[in-house]
Amino acid sequence: MKKFFLAISLVAVLGFVAVPANALVGVPDDVPGTDILVPWIYVSMPGFGNENTLITITEVWGVTTTLHAWINDIDSIPTANWEETLTPFDVYSTDGLTIISSLSPLAAAALEVDTDGDGVNDHWAGYIYFFNMDWAFDNLISNCYQVYLTAGMAASFNGVSMEFDTAFDVRQTNGVWSIFGDEAYSANALWVGKNLLALAAAPGFDASFFRLMPRYFMLDAVGVSLLMIWVESYYTGIPTPGLIHCNFFDEDENTLSSNIPLDHELNIIDVANVIPAGLFPGAYPWGGWIDITTPDPYGNGWFTDANANGIWDGAERPWLGYSWQRAVGPAAEAWEVIHSVHRETDDI
Repeated sequence: MKKFFLAISLVAVLGFVAVPANALVGVPDDVPGTDILVPWIYVSMPGFGNENTLITITEVWGVTTTLHAWINDIDSIPTANWEETLTPFDVYSTDGLTIISSLSPLAAAALEVDTDGDGVNDHWAGYIYFFNMDWAFDNLISNCYQVYLTAGMAASFNGVSMEFDTAFDVRQTNGVWSIFGDEAYSANALWVGKNLLALAAAPGFDASFFRLMPRYFMLDAVGVSLLMIWVESYYTGIPTPGLIHCNFFDEDENTLSSNIPLDHELNIIDVANVIPAGLFPGAYPWGGWIDITTPDPYGNGWFTDANANGIWDGAERPWLGYSWQRAVGPAAEAWEVIHSVHRETDDI
């Protein structure tokens, strides 16, 4: 009798997961997904600290699931792949340093980056796709941690759940993503999702802009505020945004503009290196937000119909953004936080 009730429960579970999660497509919201994107790993090389990115992926519907993982460098070039099997309700745990240590020397070298601009590589960085090899429904969640425990610091972010739905409007999967059946995180995906939610109909035209609005904060001269901005290029064929002219605001509504380079698929940007010097002539702390809009005031970063498919390619480019703020001091006084960046496109 116990086995009978267990079988009935499994049928009920599978019946529930046949429908997509309740979420607005085009937004990296915290719901189960079919596939998982870990938008970055950021790991200290020897002699440059003890940063590490911890990763967990959890199976939440009670089915055995094989994950095919591949790690990409900051320019979306795959460097290695592997597979993991999750049993029902299992949690797979790993970390960036363990992954790096398992790579060939050539593959690990491809992930080296110079984050402080001194000409010496100091960290390994990249991002990871975990593709679901067994199921076409949303049965995975992910939680990640960025840790520097010797300095008393730890922060968290969620791996991105990519929902599956063969009924997505083609602009919500951006063509190439239709191969996987996953949602994309583009202006078009959000724009179509807004219309379907409010009007039950997809718009007849594409989104005309997209923007990210990250918060920044630097407590003092050694405080750090990083932007982690992921844009898809390699798999979509859409060029990276390049140099984008942005407005920087302080907390008193003052603004100055400057450029932000978005030349890679994974961009790690130290705000101190791009913020206009005249915005904070006085003492710390420095705080405010940045308006990162494409196309920018000079038309950069959008690319109208570069592949002659009749669609403005800028509207098809997936984006993810995170603001990572850190105060440096003795372990008992140090802190760091990571916020997802707010996003916006055309409104109805």
